[in-house]
Amino acid sequence: MLRLARLFAGLILIILTCSACSLSLPAAESGFPAENMRLLARISAGGEFAIDPRGEQVAFARGGLRLMSAGQDRELQLADEIPLALAWSADGERLAASFGDGGLSRLVVYDGHGQELRSATVEGRITQLRWTPAGELLALTVRLKIFSFGANQRALLLRLDQRGNVRELPLFDGTLKLKTVTGYGETLYRFFRFDLAPLGDEIVYTRLADPPVIRKSIKLVHQHLEAGAAREVYELPLEAGGVFWSADSESLWLSNGSSGTFRYSPWRNRVEEERPLPGRNLAVSRRTEMQYVDGRLYLDGALIATLRDGRARFSGNGRLLLVAAGEQLFSYQLPAAGSPQPVDTDRLGRLLQLRQLRSRQLLTLEEYQQTRESLLR
Repeated sequence: MLRLARLFAGLILIILTCSACSLSLPAAESGFPAENMRLLARISAGGEFAIDPRGEQVAFARGGLRLMSAGQDRELQLADEIPLALAWSADGERLAASFGDGGLSRLVVYDGHGQELRSATVEGRITQLRWTPAGELLALTVRLKIFSFGANQRALLLRLDQRGNVRELPLFDGTLKLKTVTGYGETLYRFFRFDLAPLGDEIVYTRLADPPVIRKSIKLVHQHLEAGAAREVYELPLEAGGVFWSADSESLWLSNGSSGTFRYSPWRNRVEEERPLPGRNLAVSRRTEMQYVDGRLYLDGALIATLRDGRARFSGNGRLLLVAAGEQLFSYQLPAAGSPQPVDTDRLGRLLQLRQLRSRQLLTLEEYQQTRESLLR
């Protein structure tokens, strides 16, 4: 009897020991080949990073701005300052970076080898950068002016063409409470974001609403760059994780940061697809119907893998995913997925014209949809 009791106690001890060991291990990726995963580099905690459209070069923050090839370990130091925003051009030949200097930002464009091509100093804080398919660089700039009664928030979209000419597109002008500005400090700028539709003709941007009595929120505004028509399409809580265009430039991926991530149609004002995840870390492929949500990878609506949870970016060709978890930057070689066939120049021109007519409300949604389907058939 004593021997059986000792045997039973020993088994319990083994089970508890094994359970403790399993709890101490980090969560492993599932549904993903080990040979397709790689620890790419160390990165500054919370630092910016960007991968070129072909998935060959990565720019990231660590002790300044660094550039490395995705398949090599050699790193090139481009700047000693920490970048505020990074973006590769559609052809992968240019890298744009912004750096903060008090109430000013320095905007720098490098070639694919890390050589500086041009730079400019602009008023305000550049919070995000995007390149259009035609090679125009877009920079969202926020200018804050502090007064005794509050602060003025003014946002402009700077448009830099390939010759270096700059145009300013005013987005919004409003007021923030003084305690909001002082309370958030530098983190206030995370509320000012924008994304460019893959077709390059429409943007969606956020602004912080700070009314006297009602709680603060993030207003989501949709705007056609040429038509100029802008309209509020959604309201998000402050903890929202991101706003991205879908690969077909027809809908938006949003998260509320607490319970749901979803695809939203700004024209039909309805949710079209949903993920039961907070979406604090959200990334959307611009080439395939693939989304990364809080460490989960989805393809065509189905969960295909569980990866590390962190800030993520897809390469432009949709074949590589980068995830920054703490101070580690991981790369994942993605499975081949179907992507939209390139639209020829003639049909693309007609599609862009069709989208502009929709923005000017010269077409009904039904007319637009029927004509679009016929055009792309």
